[in-house]
Amino acid sequence: MILVTLVGLLTAFVLGPGAGTAAGRPPQQATADATARAVRQDTVALPSAPMPDNGDIAGNGRWVAYVSNSRLYVYDMKADARSQVASRVTTYRPALSRTGRFVAYASRGRVWRWDRERGRAVKVGLGGDEVAMSASGRFIAFETTQGDQVNLKVVDLKSRRHTIVYSGTPRAREGDVALGSFDISSDGSAVSFWTDIVFGPRTCDLHVWRRGVPEVVFTGLANETGNCPSAMPFLAPGGQFVTYQDDDAPEPGEPGERSGWHRIDVTSGQNSKLTLPAPTGCQTQPDFNGMVSEDGSTIAYSTLDWAAGPRCPFTIQLWRIGAPDSREIHRVRGARAGSGIPNAVVYGIAAQGQAVLLAVQARPTKMAVWHR
Repeated sequence: MILVTLVGLLTAFVLGPGAGTAAGRPPQQATADATARAVRQDTVALPSAPMPDNGDIAGNGRWVAYVSNSRLYVYDMKADARSQVASRVTTYRPALSRTGRFVAYASRGRVWRWDRERGRAVKVGLGGDEVAMSASGRFIAFETTQGDQVNLKVVDLKSRRHTIVYSGTPRAREGDVALGSFDISSDGSAVSFWTDIVFGPRTCDLHVWRRGVPEVVFTGLANETGNCPSAMPFLAPGGQFVTYQDDDAPEPGEPGERSGWHRIDVTSGQNSKLTLPAPTGCQTQPDFNGMVSEDGSTIAYSTLDWAAGPRCPFTIQLWRIGAPDSREIHRVRGARAGSGIPNAVVYGIAAQGQAVLLAVQARPTKMAVWHR
C-alpha cells in the first residue's frame, strides 16, 4: 500500500500494511490531546493549509487539485511538483480532468478552466461556486443566474455552445424551487441534479438530462424523516445509472438507520438500495462524504457506528459495487462518538478506485492519497 502525503516539498512516502493507523495503540488509549498519534506521523500537514477546503484527484490517479486559503493548487505526484493555479478561488471543490491537464474552478464570480499544457486559464462563463467537468475537460456544468432565474448550464468548450439544462426561480423566497448538487457524466453527455422545495412540502426530485433524449425526473425521493438527499448524485458514463447517498441519519448517539446508498437505473427507473460492507459492529457513518469513481464502479466511504463507540474503528473503505467485501484503506484508531478524536473524509476517487484522496481531520488538517 502506498500513501502519498502532500507536505512542504510534497514528498511521497511508501508505507507498509496498516497505513493510517497509530501502530500498537488500542482505541481506548487515544485521547483528543494525542491527535498526532491518531494517524501515522508521516501523514503531515499541507504547507500553509490549516484547513484545505476540498480537493479532487484525476482519473489517472497522478494529479491532485485542492483549495487552501482561497488559493488553488495542482500537485503532480509523479514529479513531486506543486503549482499555484489561481487565487481568490470560491470553488468548494475543484474538478480535474482524467489526465489532470484541465482544472475547472470558480473565482470572482466566473467559472474558469485552467490548461496545464498551455499554462493559462480561459473563462467559461459567469457562474456560482459549484462546478463539474467531463473526463476529457471538454464539457463543464455550473450554476448561474440570469435575472430572476437560477440556471444549470453546460458549456462545450470545443464548440463554445452553451446549453441550459434547468431553469428555476431564485431560492430566496418561500416556496421557490431550489437547485441542489449536480454531476456530469464522464463523457459529458448527461447531467444529474437535485431540485427541492425550500419551504413547505419537499418533493426531492432527481433530474437526469441527456443530450438528444427527453429529460427523466424521479420524484418523491425524501427519506423517512422527510429530508432530501444533499450529496452529489454521481452519474455513470452515458447517464445510465445515478448513485447517491441519502440523509437518513440520526444525531450522534441516537439509534436509527445510518446513511443509505441507492442506485437508480435511469432507463428502467428501478431504485435499488445498496448495502455497503462495514467492519463487524459498524455501519456506514452518517456524514455524507462518500465518493463514487467516474466510471460508476467503485465507492470510497467512511465507517463509524455512534452507538458502538470504541468497539467500532473509524475506517475508510473501498468497495466495488456488487462485490461481497470491501477493502480497508485507512484507519484512525481511537475515533469514536463524542471522543473529539479526528476522523477522515474522502475528497476524491480515481477511475476504478485505483487511488483515493483523503483529508484527515487532525490539528491541522492533513491530506493524503492512497494508491492501490
